[in-house]
Amino acid sequence: MRSLFISKELSESSPILSWSQERKIKVYDKSFLTFELQQSDFPKEEVFFFTSKRAVTYFLQQHTITKEIKIACVGQATAEELEKLGLSVDFIGKTSGNPKKVAQELKHHYINQSIAFIGALEGSDSIYNEFDSQRVNKYVVYKTIVIPFKIEEVFDYYVFTSPSNLEGYLALNSLPQRAKVIAWGKTTEKALNKYSITPCFTLENATEKELVGKLIQDFS
Repeated sequence: MRSLFISKELSESSPILSWSQERKIKVYDKSFLTFELQQSDFPKEEVFFFTSKRAVTYFLQQHTITKEIKIACVGQATAEELEKLGLSVDFIGKTSGNPKKVAQELKHHYINQSIAFIGALEGSDSIYNEFDSQRVNKYVVYKTIVIPFKIEEVFDYYVFTSPSNLEGYLALNSLPQRAKVIAWGKTTEKALNKYSITPCFTLENATEKELVGKLIQDFS
């Protein structure tokens, strides 16, 4: 039986689980992270850019977003989280796995407007660093805590969803020589390269559906 490890917890409706059950592929989902709220000021910028679903959760635990504020986010998963809460999203990054492309899209969409980047203390700043510092400010609303965990099993595929999850895995584990590694976007690919690990492919949109599509091609 083929097997796959992924460094995030999957929901019951996950397309990864549906696909794996059909193909009789064993999936082990495990996150190495926990999170803590960080108090933040209310942004003064014209646009609020959310860098993750978790950023939405921790921001709204502290603040209320009024209708005149324009809301932008890194990708579709974050947009869905905002829309579930009744918030209208003005901008959604098309390629959340590629920060430089998202930055260019964001610049084009908000040419002369100021932007608040809302996210984690340990954020990679890949999108933020593409902007003139006079136009943007960072607002930290949560902290990521890495919790290493020993995994005894060996898998055919290892999907790492963030640099922090990669750190948590490598703290107590090593990758089998023949395993195929998948990066959940360019930022995770860069983190893998620091450990001299080359992924077999990197997700462009960083979604579970995209991962399933790539795996279908690789398994066929």
